[in-house]
Formats: sequence, C-alpha cells, structure tokens
Amino acid sequence: MNYEIKKMSTGEILDTASRVFKDNLVPLFGISFGLQAAILFLTALIETIFFVDDADVWAAVAGLVAVVLMLFMAPFVTAISTRYIADRYLGRDGGLGSAFKASIGIFIPLLFAIILGSIFMGIGMLLLVIPGFYLMLRFSLIAPATVVERRGGMAALGRSGMLVKGAYGKLLLLFVIQWVAILFSALPAFLIFGEGMTTDMINAVISALVGSFFAVVWTVTYFERRCEHEGFDMQLLAQSFSDEQ
Repeated sequence: MNYEIKKMSTGEILDTASRVFKDNLVPLFGISFGLQAAILFLTALIETIFFVDDADVWAAVAGLVAVVLMLFMAPFVTAISTRYIADRYLGRDGGLGSAFKASIGIFIPLLFAIILGSIFMGIGMLLLVIPGFYLMLRFSLIAPATVVERRGGMAALGRSGMLVKGAYGKLLLLFVIQWVAILFSALPAFLIFGEGMTTDMINAVISALVGSFFAVVWTVTYFERRCEHEGFDMQLLAQSFSDEQ
C-alpha cells in the first residue's frame, strides 16, 4: 500500500493516518490491546497484593515488580508500534517480527528520553503551567525520532524540538483531538455498565483502538515534519530510514 508523504494540514494528517490505521488495523490493535490487557492484569495483581490484610514482604516485592514491568512495557510497545507503522507508511516489507526485533535495542533509549521529557514537562507545569504545555508540544515527536533515527536521551528531545518548529498550532490541535477522543471513549461503557470488569475490558478495547490510531497520527506527523524541514520525498525518506537502521 502506497501513501503520499508530503507537507500536510491537520486534516490531511488525520486522513492519511486513518488510511494507514484501517489498512493495518489488526496488527496495530493487537499490539496496543496486548499492552492494555497486561496493564489490566498487573493492576488487578497489585490491588490484590497491596490491599489485603495479610500481605507480606514477598507479596510487596511482587507488587513492586509488577509496577516496574508496567513502566517498561509502555515504551517497548510504543517502540514496536512506531517501527511497524513507519515500515508500513514507507512501503517497507518489515512485519511485526522485525518491528519487535528492532525495538529490543531501542526501547531503553526511548524510555530514557520519555523520562527526561516528563521531568522537563513536570518542571514546566510547576512554572505557571504554560511552559509545561510548550514543552509537551516540543517533545511530542520523541518516540518516532528515537525509533526511526535511533536517537536517545537529549538527542531525541532536541530532534523533536527541531522538527516541531513552525507547527505548534497544528500539534496543539492534534493533542486536543486526542484528549477529546480519550475522554469520550471512556464514557459509553461506564454509563451502560458502571464500574466492574466488563467496563474495564470494554475500555481496554476502546483504549487500544484510540491509542493505536494516535500512534499512527504521531508517526505520520513526524514524517510530515521531516518533509517540511528537510524537503524529503517518499523515496528519499525510505532510503533515509533504511540508512538509519
């Protein structure tokens, strides 16, 4: 499947992301739902361990291990999704297996970049909030910059900051659309079923769909920004991506 890679408006980014998402729905949903299901399981495990009267030291250790696993799983799944989407978007042959393999070596740098970005955004939020929102926009392309270009830490933050120049309004609109989608996606199950396992499972499915779609949105946006700043067409982008692996 060929997709046009060029400078785009917000509407064009969403339209392109929709087509990429529809063409790759099953694997993208599977990646994201795996994370949601694991988080649901680990959350239940943690609640079981820590909210019983006879919890002992080993139970507490097991709970802490579950928390650590949750912290590591999210960037790993993000790395797999981003790599898989980039392959599909550029017309490369790599499947889930190659995306998984490539992500093993990059998710630690991605985790480090996410932690650094979160620290800076947290400090920014404490400084009258506005700097925090600015940094949120500035660091919005950390994941694709890390996964596609194999940059980590401060290099990924700097690369994201360079790519988003001149597009803060576009990025803010994408964030608003994402927040609205997340907010409203959680309401139907709660209103129908209330609290409980059924609601949790339905929300996990919906969260997986929303999360995987916006993973496509941000990856498409990353390549759109590269077209804007570096003037790459699809062929050059594909070659660049190949050289960066």
